[in-house]
Amino acid sequence: MRGKRFSQRQQTFVETDSVRYVYQPLDDIYVVLVTTKNSNILEDLEALRLFSRVIPEYCRSNDEAEILNKAFELIMAFDEIVALGYREK
Repeated sequence: MRGKRFSQRQQTFVETDSVRYVYQPLDDIYVVLVTTKNSNILEDLEALRLFSRVIPEYCRSNDEAEILNKAFELIMAFDEIVALGYREK
């Protein structure tokens, strides 16, 4: 796996030949967005920021058990952010 790293406000990405993993630490967990390499990195970073802001709205803490407990609500909220692979306006 060939990787490139980019850091801005603690967001980082790693690229393979065909996939980009954009991730951001959130306490003891990471929020990860998987996209194609030809996606717009700026839009990917904005979507990642939105996902990261949604988690504290639904979870009292950012630990694995709390996130698992609120998984359905988080998935529904994430679905409101992204439709058919594109971020909603």
